[in-house]
Amino acid sequence: GALSDASKKNYRIAVINFFDFLDKQNEEDEKAHIFDINLKNWAGIAGSKGVKLPEFMSEEELKKFLDAIENADFKNNTIRNKLILKIIIFTGIRVSEAINIKMGDISEENDLYIIRIRAKGNKYRVVMIKKELIY
Repeated sequence: GALSDASKKNYRIAVINFFDFLDKQNEEDEKAHIFDINLKNWAGIAGSKGVKLPEFMSEEELKKFLDAIENADFKNNTIRNKLILKIIIFTGIRVSEAINIKMGDISEENDLYIIRIRAKGNKYRVVMIKKELIY
C-alpha cells in the first residue's frame, strides 16, 4: 500500500540524517569518495559482540509493581487505569494502543479476553490475556 505522509516524512528525515552522518565520516583527502563508517555500537545497537535484549522485570519486581497498582489511588478512572496498566504489562502492547481500547474491541473466549488492537499504521492485531491476570 501507499505510505502515509508521516512515514514519508520519517523516511526523508532518516535519509537526510544518514547523508549528514556520511558527510561527517568523510575523510577529506585524495580518497574523498571513501567513507570510514564505524558501526560497532551505533545508536545503542550491539554488533557481533552481542545482541541487545529488552529489559524486563523479575517476578518479585512484577509482584511489587502489581501490589502498588492495587493500592494506588488514581483519583478518577481508578479501575480503568489499573486495567490499562495490567493489559500493558501482560500483553506488551504500546501505551497508545492500550488507552485507545474500546469495549467493542474486547471479546471473551473461555478463560481469555481477546483484545483487538489498532496498531501503528492503522493496522489491526489481536492480543490475548488470561482473565485471572487482570482480576
